[in-house]
Amino acid sequence: MDRAENLAEKAYRLIKGRIISLDYPPGQKLEVGKLRDEIGFSVSPIKMAIQRLGGEGFVTILPQKGTFVTEIFPDEIAALMDYRLVLERGALYLAIERITGREVRKLRALQKKMSRLTRKNDYLHQMELDSQFHLAIIQAARNQGLIEAYAHLSPHFKLIRFHHVVQRGRWSEKVDEEHHRIVKALEERDYRRLEKAITNHVLRIKREFCGNLAEPKSPPLVRMLKL
Repeated sequence: MDRAENLAEKAYRLIKGRIISLDYPPGQKLEVGKLRDEIGFSVSPIKMAIQRLGGEGFVTILPQKGTFVTEIFPDEIAALMDYRLVLERGALYLAIERITGREVRKLRALQKKMSRLTRKNDYLHQMELDSQFHLAIIQAARNQGLIEAYAHLSPHFKLIRFHHVVQRGRWSEKVDEEHHRIVKALEERDYRRLEKAITNHVLRIKREFCGNLAEPKSPPLVRMLKL
C-alpha cells in the first residue's frame, strides 16, 4: 500500500468511525473543507474515503448538492427487507440442490464465529461476518442474476444492519439461533425448514426495526435503487 492509499485508508476509518458513533448523524452534510480541518488530512485522501463510503452506502453523494450521511427511513427499510426476503428465499431454493459440502461448512464456521463475537460485543466484526454469511447463501445458488441483484443492494443491507444494531444498542442473540437453523436446514437439505428459517429471520429484523408503522402503499424502490 503506497502513501496515498494509506492516508485514504486512515481517513476512511476516521470518517466511518464518526458516522458509526453518530458524531456525524444521518442527514448531516459532509464538506471536504470542514473534514480537512476536523480530521487533519488533505483533500485527496478525504475524497477517496468519501467515494469508498459512498460505495458502502454510509454516505449519499448527490450531484450539485453535496455529500450527506445516509438517512434511512422505516418505509424504505420495509421495502428493502421485503426485496431481500424474495432474493434469499429464491437463492435458497436453488442453493439447496447446488450448495457443496465445503460451502455449508463455510456457513457453519461463519455462524459459530459470529456466535463467539456476541459474547465479546464486537458489533462491527459481527456485521461484516453477517454480510459474508448472507452473500455466501446467494453465491451458492449459482445464479449470476441473483448475485448481481444482491451485490447492487448489499451496501443498503449493510447500512440496515448498522442502524439496527445502533437502534438496539447490541447484537441480537436471536440472530445466532436463526443462523444456526438456516445452516442446519441446509446441512439436512430440508427446504421446508430452510424457507421457514430465512423467512422468520428477515421478517423479525423488519418488525423490530420498523415497529408498528404501516406498510407504504408505493414502496420507493426506484429511488433506492438509484442511490
